[in-house]
Parts: sequence; structure tokens; C-alpha cells
Amino acid sequence: QAIFCLLKLLRPLFAMAVRRPCSQLLGLAIACAFWKQVCLAFLEPCLDTARPAWRTCRAARARTRRSSPEFETDYDEDREGVDSTEPGDERILWTSFEVGDELDGRVGKRYKKGSGPGGGGYWIDVGADKGGYLEMIEQQDGFPASGDGRLLKGQSVTVRVLEKTENLFYVTRRTGDLSRPPRNENFGFEPADFKQFLDTKASGQWLEGEVDNVLGIRGLWVKLDPPSGGKSVRGFLSVEDFADGLMETARRGLKVKVQISELDVDNRRINLVMEK
Repeated sequence: QAIFCLLKLLRPLFAMAVRRPCSQLLGLAIACAFWKQVCLAFLEPCLDTARPAWRTCRAARARTRRSSPEFETDYDEDREGVDSTEPGDERILWTSFEVGDELDGRVGKRYKKGSGPGGGGYWIDVGADKGGYLEMIEQQDGFPASGDGRLLKGQSVTVRVLEKTENLFYVTRRTGDLSRPPRNENFGFEPADFKQFLDTKASGQWLEGEVDNVLGIRGLWVKLDPPSGGKSVRGFLSVEDFADGLMETARRGLKVKVQISELDVDNRRINLVMEK
């Protein structure tokens, strides 16, 4: 009834706008803005209810996939764009590789962010019985400013063995030291984990975070430890808020000083900035 009454009130305005050709665009703009607000008024409560559940479900699904043996052993089924079944193609055992070995290979299947170990990356065919996994954050020195479309399927690359686990091995295209901090897949994702940062946000305190991963060309995920202990959470640091020099030095495990610019407990989101 309220909407019906409001439409009756606005009807003369719409009629006046239509009578004058020069005002038709204005009338159309007013109508579009009005119906947009009506739709938002009905849909926003539904979205607020569904969004946290959807985020929790997506995070649980990603953790389950990353920990499943099927993901780590499905390279032979997903080896697209790489000629690996030619007659006489003898493959060596991947377990014979040692950390630091330099290998020539070709880019195979790509996993988008959130679907593979390390938040997305590429399988690299190095002539072994299993492909090496190249994480997005390991595809070049510094921040991957060219984005996750930098490598093409079938492209020749040179990589180094970064780490070996029970079921797969990681490779890198970065130069320099190969030491990395342990991967953390057990981040806090409940509202209680984010509430611990309310006082930190209010006081404007600077925190020491640790670069955990990249989010395409948009920025970095930074691991934050809560002041009172508990599970670590991840905050997002946009590329627009990088400090000078971070583009050239960004890597997993790098310590950065950040400040919380936005904290949304209900949607489990933290946005960060750095001092320029």
C-alpha cells in the first residue's frame, strides 16, 4: 500500500515530464532511480542474510578441495595444452627432484583463485609423472602486476623446485632464497574472530602482518594475528594502498606494517592500508 500511494504521488510528476520532450530523459532517470531503490529495499535484507552463509560455504569448499588427494593427483586427467602422450614419452619420477632443482617445462591447466593450493595457480609439465604446481604469488619476482593471465597454456617456462609434500611438489619462477613460511589453511572465518580487531580499528593502531597470497592484480592477502590470541585472519591490501617499493618486493612471508581502514564483522571482511 505504501508503494501504491507513493506511485500516485509521483504520477503527476511523470506526466509533466512526458508532456515536454526536453524533460523526457529527466523523467526516465527519476523513474529508474525510484525503482532501483524499491528493489534494493526488498532485496537487501535477503542478501544480508544469505551473504555470510555463502561466504562460509565457499571457504569450507575451498579448504576441502585443497586438502583432497584427488586434487593433488588429477594432473594426468587435466593436462590440457601439453603433449604428454606421444609414443616413447618416458617420464621420470617426481619424487627424484630435490628442492632447488631447475627444470624446464610448459604451462598446463590453470586453477583460478580459491580452487587450488595457494589460492590458484598453474600445473607445470616438467617431464615427470606428475606436474609441479606454480602458485600465483610464485610466478614472478615482486607483485604479479600482469595478473593471472600472464602465463599461457603450452608456454615454455623455467622453474625451480620450491617445496615437496607427500602428494605433490611446488615450483617457483622467483629468484633468490627459497625459504618460505608454512602455509596456513586454518584461518578464522567466524564473526568472533573478526570482533577481536574492533578496538584495534577504533584506536588506529598499526599492526605487523605477513603477506599470505595475491588476489589477481587487485592486491594482497595479509595474515593478521589477533591481539588476544586465537585464529589468524586475512585482511585485503589493495594495490592502490601499497607503500613505496612493495610492488618490487612483495612475496609470501614478507612482513608489512598495516592499518585497518575498514572492518565488517558480519561479512568477515577487513581492508588494510599502508603508510605511504
